[in-house]
Amino acid sequence: MYDEISAKQKSMEDNLSKCCKRIRELEDLVYELEEELFYTTDKVEEQERRSRLDNLEFHGLAPTPNEDTDKLVMEVGKMIHVDIKPSDISVTHRFPSQNSNIHKPLIAKFTNRKIRNKILKNRHLIRTARNTTSVSNLSKAFIVENLTDKNRNLFYQAKILKRQCGYAFLWTSSGRVLVKKNKETITLSISNEDDLQKIR
Repeated sequence: MYDEISAKQKSMEDNLSKCCKRIRELEDLVYELEEELFYTTDKVEEQERRSRLDNLEFHGLAPTPNEDTDKLVMEVGKMIHVDIKPSDISVTHRFPSQNSNIHKPLIAKFTNRKIRNKILKNRHLIRTARNTTSVSNLSKAFIVENLTDKNRNLFYQAKILKRQCGYAFLWTSSGRVLVKKNKETITLSISNEDDLQKIR
């Protein structure tokens, strides 16, 4: 009887050892897959960010019947002292907004990066620009970079923390979120949610 119980115990211990070894192998596999997923996700995010570098979003522009969004962008360009030619524009269109109380934003993809950057540099002029026959009510109009969903979310979270923690500057550059306490401090890059802790 003792020998039989001892043999069963040894068999159970062997099986347990095999199970523990298998669990460790599976844990290692999960860790490797998580690492690979993180790398792939990060790579896809970077590719998407780069694909948007020629884009700008125009918010607060009232639509007109049978509007030509290319001409609308060129008209805004004149208002902020940027000469945009038809050849500088690849495509423009309105895109959906979750807020039905505001005008649908307009997105423009430019073929000329210099023109795109000049628009971004002069965008502050849109608030004080005179109304025209095709562009009016500019008090709430603004121009921003076309961020990825991830960076858009990081920007809004950083905006909340900026107010709470007394930071002076928050902006985007080349699709990246940047924040600065004041003119004397270093610029912090916010690439993920962990980076938001830098603001606190």
